[in-house]
Amino acid sequence: MKDIILVDNAVYGFGQQLSNGVPITPFKEDKNDKEFLSLTRFLVGIHNKPDLRVALRDAFSFENISSKEKYDFENFIDFYDYEQCEIEQEQDDEHVEL
Repeated sequence: MKDIILVDNAVYGFGQQLSNGVPITPFKEDKNDKEFLSLTRFLVGIHNKPDLRVALRDAFSFENISSKEKYDFENFIDFYDYEQCEIEQEQDDEHVEL
Protein backbone atom coordinates (compact mmCIF):
# COMPACT_ATOMS: atom_id res chain seq x y z
CA MET A 1 0.00 0.00 0.00
CA LYS A 2 2.96 2.34 0.42
CA ASP A 3 3.16 2.83 -3.37
CA ILE A 4 -0.54 3.23 -4.11
CA ILE A 5 -2.47 6.49 -4.55
CA LEU A 6 -6.23 6.60 -5.01
CA VAL A 7 -7.53 9.77 -6.67
CA ASP A 8 -11.26 10.39 -6.44
CA ASN A 9 -13.69 13.28 -6.22
CA ALA A 10 -15.60 11.42 -3.49
CA VAL A 11 -13.76 10.67 -0.26
CA TYR A 12 -15.80 7.53 0.28
CA GLY A 13 -14.09 6.19 -2.85
CA PHE A 14 -10.97 5.66 -0.76
CA GLY A 15 -12.68 5.53 2.63
CA GLN A 16 -11.15 2.18 3.53
CA GLN A 17 -7.66 3.49 2.67
CA LEU A 18 -7.72 7.10 3.82
CA SER A 19 -3.92 7.20 3.95
CA ASN A 20 -3.79 6.47 0.21
CA GLY A 21 -6.38 9.02 -0.89
CA VAL A 22 -6.04 12.22 -2.87
CA PRO A 23 -9.22 14.27 -3.23
CA ILE A 24 -9.94 16.01 -6.50
CA THR A 25 -12.76 18.36 -7.41
CA PRO A 26 -15.36 17.02 -9.82
CA PHE A 27 -15.35 18.36 -13.34
CA LYS A 28 -17.59 18.05 -16.34
CA GLU A 29 -16.66 19.48 -19.66
CA ASP A 30 -15.01 22.50 -18.03
CA LYS A 31 -12.38 23.68 -20.47
CA ASN A 32 -10.94 25.99 -17.79
CA ASP A 33 -10.44 23.17 -15.28
CA LYS A 34 -6.90 23.24 -13.86
CA GLU A 35 -7.33 20.44 -11.31
CA PHE A 36 -5.19 17.94 -13.20
CA LEU A 37 -2.36 20.46 -13.43
CA SER A 38 -2.42 20.86 -9.65
CA LEU A 39 -2.65 17.10 -9.20
CA THR A 40 0.31 16.57 -11.53
CA ARG A 41 2.46 19.07 -9.62
CA PHE A 42 1.55 17.41 -6.34
CA LEU A 43 2.28 13.89 -7.60
CA VAL A 44 5.61 14.92 -9.15
CA GLY A 45 6.54 16.46 -5.80
CA ILE A 46 5.96 13.24 -3.86
CA HIS A 47 6.86 10.53 -6.41
CA ASN A 48 10.25 9.71 -4.84
CA LYS A 49 8.95 9.30 -1.28
CA PRO A 50 9.63 5.85 0.19
CA ASP A 51 6.07 5.68 1.56
CA LEU A 52 3.50 7.80 -0.27
CA ARG A 53 1.05 7.44 2.61
CA VAL A 54 3.25 9.67 4.77
CA ALA A 55 3.17 12.46 2.18
CA LEU A 56 -0.59 12.07 1.76
CA ARG A 57 -1.17 12.13 5.53
CA ASP A 58 0.90 15.32 5.75
CA ALA A 59 -1.04 16.93 2.91
CA PHE A 60 -4.61 15.88 3.72
CA SER A 61 -4.77 14.45 7.28
CA PHE A 62 -7.92 12.45 6.61
CA GLU A 63 -7.24 10.25 9.63
CA ASN A 64 -7.53 13.33 11.86
CA ILE A 65 -10.99 14.29 10.63
CA SER A 66 -12.47 10.83 10.34
CA SER A 67 -12.83 8.09 12.88
CA LYS A 68 -14.31 4.64 12.45
CA GLU A 69 -16.75 5.36 15.27
CA LYS A 70 -18.06 8.47 13.52
CA TYR A 71 -17.95 7.35 9.88
CA ASP A 72 -18.72 3.75 9.10
CA PHE A 73 -17.33 3.55 5.56
CA GLU A 74 -17.70 -0.21 5.42
CA ASN A 75 -21.48 -0.13 5.77
CA PHE A 76 -21.72 2.94 3.54
CA ILE A 77 -19.81 1.23 0.77
CA ASP A 78 -22.03 -1.85 1.13
CA PHE A 79 -25.03 0.46 0.75
CA TYR A 80 -23.59 2.27 -2.27
CA ASP A 81 -25.59 1.21 -5.32
CA TYR A 82 -23.28 1.47 -8.32
CA GLU A 83 -26.01 0.81 -10.89
CA GLN A 84 -28.24 3.54 -9.44
CA CYS A 85 -25.32 5.97 -9.49
CA GLU A 86 -24.72 5.17 -13.16
CA ILE A 87 -28.37 5.92 -13.93
CA GLU A 88 -28.20 9.20 -12.05
CA GLN A 89 -24.93 10.10 -13.79
CA GLU A 90 -26.52 9.50 -17.19
CA GLN A 91 -29.47 11.70 -16.19
CA ASP A 92 -27.07 14.43 -15.06
CA ASP A 93 -25.18 14.18 -18.33
CA GLU A 94 -28.41 14.47 -20.32
CA HIS A 95 -29.40 17.52 -18.27
CA VAL A 96 -26.06 19.21 -18.97
CA GLU A 97 -26.36 18.59 -22.71
CA LEU A 98 -29.79 20.27 -22.90
